[in-house]
Amino acid sequence: MPSARPITLLSALLVLGLVVGLWLSQGPPSETLVPSAKESAEAVILSTKSSVESLSKQLTNMQSMVDYMQGQVKALTDENAALKTKLAEKMKAEGSAAMAAGPRKDDEAPDFRGIALELIQTRQLQMLPADTVMVDRKEVEKRIAAWLATQFPADYGKGQGRALAALGAIPEPVDTIALKAAFLSYQLGGWFAVPDEKLYLAEQSGEGTLKENALALAYSSVFREFGGGLFLPMPKPQPTTDARLARECLLGGDASLTRLLHSLDNPQKGGGGGVGEDPDDPSRAVPIPNFLRELELLPFNMGREFAQTLHSAGQFDQVNGAYERPPVAGLEIIDPGLYLDEKPLEIPPIEFTDVKVEGHKPIWDDTLGALALVLYLKQHVAEPIAAQTAPGWANDRLLVYAAAGKPRDHVAWQTLWKDSDAADAFFAAMRQGLINRYKEAATTEAPKGVFRLNGPERFVSLQRTNDGKGVLYVDAAEAAFAEALQKTLDLRP
Repeated sequence: MPSARPITLLSALLVLGLVVGLWLSQGPPSETLVPSAKESAEAVILSTKSSVESLSKQLTNMQSMVDYMQGQVKALTDENAALKTKLAEKMKAEGSAAMAAGPRKDDEAPDFRGIALELIQTRQLQMLPADTVMVDRKEVEKRIAAWLATQFPADYGKGQGRALAALGAIPEPVDTIALKAAFLSYQLGGWFAVPDEKLYLAEQSGEGTLKENALALAYSSVFREFGGGLFLPMPKPQPTTDARLARECLLGGDASLTRLLHSLDNPQKGGGGGVGEDPDDPSRAVPIPNFLRELELLPFNMGREFAQTLHSAGQFDQVNGAYERPPVAGLEIIDPGLYLDEKPLEIPPIEFTDVKVEGHKPIWDDTLGALALVLYLKQHVAEPIAAQTAPGWANDRLLVYAAAGKPRDHVAWQTLWKDSDAADAFFAAMRQGLINRYKEAATTEAPKGVFRLNGPERFVSLQRTNDGKGVLYVDAAEAAFAEALQKTLDLRP
């Protein structure tokens, strides 16, 4: 056979190579549609490796952020420590200077405006100190009385005095509003008069070495800022004793806390104001019964603790917010946690079918609240026993009826408690208090859950109501009226 030419053979081989190459490049159809197990595993490994690398990078970034934040915290801590050191050095220097200068002389005028400005800064208020006018204490009392006249009807003080005397909280009827003005003129020692925008401060003759009256200055500042919205003038509906006392505790507590914080920052000149417990304290000249005296002091002691709790929870922003939603009852002052709770305090109502007794309407209808209730019990039983009743309070309603020709009027006091145990505690405390008060009265037989004392001048009973959660106290000047009160106001099921 003859041999092929080289060029022809080369061409044939090239064509054959192209065909084989094309066929090999396509491969079998199954290989392109379904990857092998080995290829799938490799893909998963590659994907997982990529995710791990990405997560590792994120963790590295987060660690860097944490290191940065820790560095910032350390820097702030160091800065705070440095500031504290400088403050301590400054206070020490000021104290040494004050000691070197000696006490203020009697003829040196107190720097009321300077102290007022410091108090305003402590309280974080945006205002300037009020113009200060030095006056006699009687003038301060007059200014307080003028403001109280915008808050209460003309006969309110005498009506409240009759009611408290009938209850046995005070020895005899008094004008509570007149005594309130007189006592506050000592406790505060000053008053900010809204009409002329001036602060009237009582002169302290012969007391030049005493601290400035920071309480009056602090009170005037918070009163100027919040008092108008907190205490609305008549003819707005008159709040109960409980509701008003709770608001007074907010304002008085705010002022007391401001004075305290200022005195801590200014130990050489801060403080001043308020009455003392000394029997020779000038405020003892006011013939105010002890129950009313303690009632007027509550806003400045219990109130301060309430304000301090709010301040601890959210600084002065939290205190400011309380003026937009004031406490509704003294129980919230006793337990600020109830006020700070997201759920508002619920006070169950006390409603009677009819409060007329033998055709007579009550001359007084009020709620005393947990704060006043404890003060009342303290008049007749040991303080720990009285204090233990407060947390169980749910509501109360005091009704007083005129008793013509008698030293004291008729009274009915319905209290509600959170549970039967709390009602038991109050019943026991009241029972002991009544035995201590009416030593000459005879104890009479009574059904279970009822305690009675008869004569010679008062006819008294305690009885459980409201499925064991209530206690009705009746104290009447006549046996017939006492029985009528029990029948009319009986809330037993």
